[in-house]
Amino acid sequence: MKKTVYFLMGSTLMYSSSILKAQKLNPEKKVVKDIESVEIQGKTNYNSVNISRKKLDFLQSNTLGETLSKIPGIQNSGYGPNSGAPVIRSISGNRVKILENGTAVNDLSGISPDFNTDIEMNSVQSITVYKNSASVLYGGKAIGGAIDIETNYITRQLPDKKLNITGLLEGGSNSGQKQAFSARGIIAKNWVWAVGGSNHKQDIVRIPGKSKDSRCYDPNLMGFNSILQSLCQVDVDSRRVLNKSLFPYISQFAKDHMIDYELSEDDLYTFSPTYYNPADGKNYPNPKNDLYVPGQDPSKDRYKSEVNGIRDYVETKDGVIPNSHSESNSFYVGTSYIGKSFYAGGAY
Repeated sequence: MKKTVYFLMGSTLMYSSSILKAQKLNPEKKVVKDIESVEIQGKTNYNSVNISRKKLDFLQSNTLGETLSKIPGIQNSGYGPNSGAPVIRSISGNRVKILENGTAVNDLSGISPDFNTDIEMNSVQSITVYKNSASVLYGGKAIGGAIDIETNYITRQLPDKKLNITGLLEGGSNSGQKQAFSARGIIAKNWVWAVGGSNHKQDIVRIPGKSKDSRCYDPNLMGFNSILQSLCQVDVDSRRVLNKSLFPYISQFAKDHMIDYELSEDDLYTFSPTYYNPADGKNYPNPKNDLYVPGQDPSKDRYKSEVNGIRDYVETKDGVIPNSHSESNSFYVGTSYIGKSFYAGGAY
């Protein structure tokens, strides 16, 4: 064994030395080649969508959420015709940041979706929607995306004409009335002024039939379903009671000693076909329960909800949507200096 090991090691050394000698006898020549330089430009893809004013003329609705709901991947958390916030791929609230001219919009819509976003849609010039996480650009509250809205309060480019005026007049039997105008002009070289305003009034929205689905008043569905109660905006008077149809037998012992042993209804119903009588030490059959319904789960169906009444938070009326009226008005004035390489302005 020792000779074999030494022989293998010796062979290895001899083979290695021969390789080294061969390398010394035939050294490789180093060849230097010039490689053509390549310029690489990085680009971050935030999967953004830009909506111009021309496109908004066809998409614009009363709320920001309803306007953007025409874009794939965006839904509207509609709380009636006058309140709607955008939902980007099922993410909403404080996880979707809304900005106006690059500044965060902090209003009550971030706390509760039944408040409308404080954006005047008639003053919007373009909207950029980031469908992916925009936390790198706008911080942690943009983890679900961001919506940057550019308005015309501060002019960023010199207008083609010295005076530009636009107006809007809309009206409908069930969509309210809207009036809006905007004007901008050149004061002096590189100086631009802007002024505008709007007025919108919406009466009660009329609909055919009832404003709530009939399931909102179904005792079997409402019960203790707090989520459904909140969506239907109803107050349910209910309590948990023993499901008598779950038990196939009635305890005869409990019937005979209900008062003596201060037993409850839970002791009256049983799964056992017999009961033990301690007086004589024998088992006797229990009577069958006429209310028994087979196929129920003893762990899940032991108790059920008993609804005594369902009341609306706000009284509803057939043919109209309650709380669907609104009125809003706005006015702005601004000026800006537009130079060759920068611009500056202010607005109220």
